Amino acid sequence: TLWRHSLTVGSYAQAIARAEKAPKELVNDAYTAGLLHDAGELVIAASCPEGYTRAYAHAVEKNVPLAEAEKELLGCSHAEIGAYLLGIWGLPHPIVEAVAYHQRPSRCVASAFSPLTAVHVADVLAWKGRGGEVAYPVGRIDRPFLQGLGVEDRMQDWDAACNALNAEEDECDE
Repeated sequence: TLWRHSLTVGSYAQAIARAEKAPKELVNDAYTAGLLHDAGELVIAASCPEGYTRAYAHAVEKNVPLAEAEKELLGCSHAEIGAYLLGIWGLPHPIVEAVAYHQRPSRCVASAFSPLTAVHVADVLAWKGRGGEVAYPVGRIDRPFLQGLGVEDRMQDWDAACNALNAEEDECDE
């Protein structure tokens, strides 16, 4: 499920960046950040399986997002862990930033469309009936963040770009 979701978010983030006619490097960074945005979940699950199981159960029981349950029970979220790891590995700052803030982009000081914008929107769209189902609440679009960048009116176009990807995949499956 995580792999499928990550592939979907990467593809959606790339499509969103292309819809913005972003430079090739930003498009590539958006795809990479989308693929890796939940890498911290793998780190937690592999290094602390009991903690991950507890956090997942807590998210379901309390009806809160997984990152909130992780933060409460483990002291940090998968986004923070993933960003830390990617930073150690030397990945470009825009990718690390997108992973770190993909669920709460308003916590990042941003003034322009970036991989963070693309991954944030892609992640929400992927969970909204396209990229899998989970038993806890998933994120919502951070409209104040998009308004601050002056791109809130682009949501329909981004959704259409992601829907076009879904249609292409459906044709390939036939």
